[in-house]
Amino acid sequence: MTAELSPATTLPPASRTSTFALNGAPAAELAGGCTVKASLVATGAGGWFAEHRLTSPRTGVADVFDVDFRNGSPVDHAAGRTFTTYGTPKLSANGTLNHVVASFDGSTSAYFYDMASAWNSATTPNLTTAATVECWFRYDGSALPTSEQEACSGIQTGGIGIQVNYVSKKPVIRSAFYIGGAYRYLSTPLDLNTWYHVVATYDGAATKLYLNGALVTQSAITGPITPPGGRYFVLGADTASAAPEKWSPSSVAVSRLWSTALTADQVAALYAADTAAPATVPAADVLDVDLAGGSFTDKASGATPDPYADPTIDTDAARGSKAVSFDGVGQAGV
Repeated sequence: MTAELSPATTLPPASRTSTFALNGAPAAELAGGCTVKASLVATGAGGWFAEHRLTSPRTGVADVFDVDFRNGSPVDHAAGRTFTTYGTPKLSANGTLNHVVASFDGSTSAYFYDMASAWNSATTPNLTTAATVECWFRYDGSALPTSEQEACSGIQTGGIGIQVNYVSKKPVIRSAFYIGGAYRYLSTPLDLNTWYHVVATYDGAATKLYLNGALVTQSAITGPITPPGGRYFVLGADTASAAPEKWSPSSVAVSRLWSTALTADQVAALYAADTAAPATVPAADVLDVDLAGGSFTDKASGATPDPYADPTIDTDAARGSKAVSFDGVGQAGV
């Protein structure tokens, strides 16, 4: 079985949406330089169905930072940036989005990424002259915020980020760019239990705020972006000098950073790609073993498992889900 990839449309820098065909039949569109995992499932009609799903992107969609939790982990697919896990962020499938998300408790949990190279003007890419920040998130507080809390941010005395706050007696989502010695904010209203796809850009002449693929507001400003004092980017909080602060009870599906300002068309295409419904995959009728239940049980035909030498099923920390490990010598799941 072969899969042919062909370009379909232009998305943001370092990205590609491609269609592919399996045995001559069109499949789906995948965004973000993704690899395709295919497996064969026997069908009642005597044919084959090719299951395809997103696996770890080769380069990611963005060029500076790219964390997409549909991959089941907090790994940065743009530059492989090192990170520290604070507390216990929870990775789980969200039925509203059909997407894995990371949830943060607002007091101890966050993912904390080293962004030193991204704030060095001598390296490429960097965030010092133009930038885009994306944060697809939901505020999970029991009540609307009355103070600043950060969802996807690195704005300690500089930097860029997306936050929630209470401004002029109203709860808001705010983008923040530190330009010309001050934070430059743009705002849009915030509600509880609502998912927001937020993108903010700066092109050297203006900041712009987009919500769910559409431009909300903009403001003219010029000058370089001042690097933050703590050169980190945090999901679920903000950065202090070397640790998180301003924690946010929130859930994040995707967060990305670009070294350029995306255009309105690119932001709209990004929103469409991020929110596209996943392909429907039929249930397998020959063999179906899902280790999420902690066993080798076959849910298709009830085949009796006979593990050799007791391979171990444990939670894989990187993916936040069950996986089995084999020693390569005598262990197997049969």
